[in-house]
Amino acid sequence: MKTLQTWCEHGNDGPCGIVPERVYISSALGRRDFDQQDWNDISVSTRLHLFKDTLRGLDTLHKQGLLHRDITIKNLLVVTLSPPEAALCDFGKAIESKESMDTVIGPKNTLAPEVWGQSPYNNKIDVWSLAYAWIYTFGRRFPHPEHIDSATHCRIFQVIQCLFETGKIKEQFAILLRQMLSWDPRVRISAGEALNHPCWEDVPDPKQDEEQAYIQPHAADIRNTRKRKPYSRQKAVQVVPLYGPSPRHEPIDDPAVPTVWETHQILSEQTPSDSEEISDNYNGADWLRFHVERTSASRNGRQIH
Repeated sequence: MKTLQTWCEHGNDGPCGIVPERVYISSALGRRDFDQQDWNDISVSTRLHLFKDTLRGLDTLHKQGLLHRDITIKNLLVVTLSPPEAALCDFGKAIESKESMDTVIGPKNTLAPEVWGQSPYNNKIDVWSLAYAWIYTFGRRFPHPEHIDSATHCRIFQVIQCLFETGKIKEQFAILLRQMLSWDPRVRISAGEALNHPCWEDVPDPKQDEEQAYIQPHAADIRNTRKRKPYSRQKAVQVVPLYGPSPRHEPIDDPAVPTVWETHQILSEQTPSDSEEISDNYNGADWLRFHVERTSASRNGRQIH
């Protein structure tokens, strides 16, 4: 989702760099969040498009060194359905850090198990919460213990298996969900790795389709671009005279028309660099006409500036 405006609590555009500091972000409105969306009328392809968009947003966030820490079904927005577009929202608990031990973050039942451990957690907790939110869109509800436990974790995996057996998700997507919900964060897949998972291969990207629709009409122009072939001083080149008859007819003996060798010398000495890229439809008639006139004038004893 595009950001429309950012400002800090001091009224300046963007953050001032004072720590701590509140920064406000204005963006386009989404149609509804994932919890409000009626998923019964959403096709599998559209659903996967929306899922992938949220994953792409999370990967961008992590690449910037941020932890969201509050990904829930209510913090995932459906921006549009045609074309499918989704986004993350509510960055109130986000921090710029590689790891943290703060537990006052998102809803307890949506948090990864390592949040309650003795070691710092990293951005893998966002991957867990995102997959957890995706499963909720299928109408599945889990027990709400204060903290995630092994029994609830087993229940989540049973739900994933049920969704696969009933044909609501494909096998590759089921594998991805299990990898995103691995108990051990060292084994859990990252957002970037999840984006490269085989489950997305069958999901056409509408943004890439738009780019292809724009590129294809210009493909001929791109193919017509070539390198200018270097001229050789050892071989005279056949040049169609700008004045006089077509090469199919007998040439006339006109002193105004330069000979093939004279024309070759002009091209060898005055043409642009051999490495210069030009189009096939490049017309050098005006340039050559000037040199023809200059050659003709020189023969007649006149000087052209």
